Amino acid sequence: VYLTDADRTSGSENPAYTEWEEQDSLLCTWILSTISSSLLSRFVRLRHSWQVWEEIHNYCFTQMRTRSRQLRSELRSITKGSRSIADFIARIRTISESLMSIGDPIAHRDLIEVVLEALPEEFNPIVASVNSQTVIISLDEL
Repeated sequence: VYLTDADRTSGSENPAYTEWEEQDSLLCTWILSTISSSLLSRFVRLRHSWQVWEEIHNYCFTQMRTRSRQLRSELRSITKGSRSIADFIARIRTISESLMSIGDPIAHRDLIEVVLEALPEEFNPIVASVNSQTVIISLDEL
């Protein structure tokens, strides 16, 4: 805030600091204007733009991590059930794409494994055939 001790004593602030504070305030206002009103209460206590940005990052990271856990849990527990094979694989593909969109992709090999493990016993011959192949097949080939 002050350049020297004499400035501190006289109360004369550094003009560059004052300009920075004004710019930071404008930036903070701009960032806050882009936030949904339902989330604004999380940010009103923050004074500087870097604090707002960090809180946005933390909030989004928490949301993405929670979503990733939900999607991965769904993948672990998914079964074909009464769905057609096409619908079953489409659901797995949707989950996989959702994971990819939040930066947590699932490996293709793991995805094929999810499909094979979730199939009922009537598909055991197909599962055995796929497992005996040396090349990993795609979801479309499955």
